[in-house]
Amino acid sequence: MPRYNKRATQMCLTCRQEKPRGEMMLSSRGRLMHQCKRCHALRIKRCTTCGEVRQYSQYPNAPGSLDDGSPVLSTRCYLCQSASISAESRRKGEAAVREHTLHATIVRNMREWRRRSLAECGIKCNLTYEYVKALWKAQDGRCYYTGEPLIFGLGNGHAGQDTASLDRLTPSAGYMQGNVVWAGYWINTNKGARTYDEYLQLCCLVASRHEKGEIDGMPPPIPST
Repeated sequence: MPRYNKRATQMCLTCRQEKPRGEMMLSSRGRLMHQCKRCHALRIKRCTTCGEVRQYSQYPNAPGSLDDGSPVLSTRCYLCQSASISAESRRKGEAAVREHTLHATIVRNMREWRRRSLAECGIKCNLTYEYVKALWKAQDGRCYYTGEPLIFGLGNGHAGQDTASLDRLTPSAGYMQGNVVWAGYWINTNKGARTYDEYLQLCCLVASRHEKGEIDGMPPPIPST
């Protein structure tokens, strides 16, 4: 006798009652199931995802059969299974769109990065598509400075706070491998022509004044005249 048949009782997941083994359904191979004979006779089953008790007709078949020859049913009803498949498809679809948009962003901006590196710094850009894409993956699609998730522009010429942009750590060194990071557009704009160290000093200065109570998000009081 299989080892899993040694249990004297089993919990029916539909009526949620502990019942003797003789009142429980068995698989065609003699395995003790989580469905009692009474619930099986009523042709009802509880979905393990939504917790609702539904008729057998609301469940897809699963591999195997019961000792009475009827098919084993899935633990999830059609509704929950469809919702799970839809959610998975949506996640895959969103990932595919994001991957395509990353590709388009790099291709669209590569010429501009090369032009600016040569025009502003007199340095020939050595960035490649593969390098910039690998950099995005290494940063997990997050801003280098804030760690916030980056988004892609809508292609309408407007960039938001977290729109992905490529920042030069040392602006005078051009768009070169080892000198660029992905950053939010507003952070990149705020950093301007500052080097990484200069920008860090500026941020520390603002934070220090806030901690000392010298600034609090409000303008200073203006003495009455």
